[in-house]
Amino acid sequence: MRIIKLSKDDEEMQNRDMVRKYFEVSLPKKYGGKFLFKKGWIAEGELSAGEKVVFTYNGDLVYLGVAASERQDYTGELGWSPHDYPYYFLVDTNQLYCGWGSLADFESKLSENGLLEKNIVRSQGWPHLQDSLQLDDIWNCFKLD
Repeated sequence: MRIIKLSKDDEEMQNRDMVRKYFEVSLPKKYGGKFLFKKGWIAEGELSAGEKVVFTYNGDLVYLGVAASERQDYTGELGWSPHDYPYYFLVDTNQLYCGWGSLADFESKLSENGLLEKNIVRSQGWPHLQDSLQLDDIWNCFKLD
């Protein structure tokens, strides 16, 4: 599972309404599920198709999804510079759900179940957690159907 912390510094995510529009309109229709990201956020081989993803914004879980690909090289076909966004992964937009709760709540649930080795709320990066059935159950508890 990958925790992705969305940033207000991204011009498409400067507020909560923009985040909603991105996930409900732009990602599935404009970008065909391609979620672009910068160098250093996900290393090669560190994301698998079928892996669960948690998207957070301002400390809240906003969307939960499933990766439909591993990390791919981005070549600029969507109009963004590959220098700024050299990579992407596909999000299965048919398995994209609104999330609820805070990242702190999610972290607490992981800790209660012995699934957390480090703090994810305060980390700067996009933490990766080893997939397990127990982790899937927790992920499902934080998605709205």
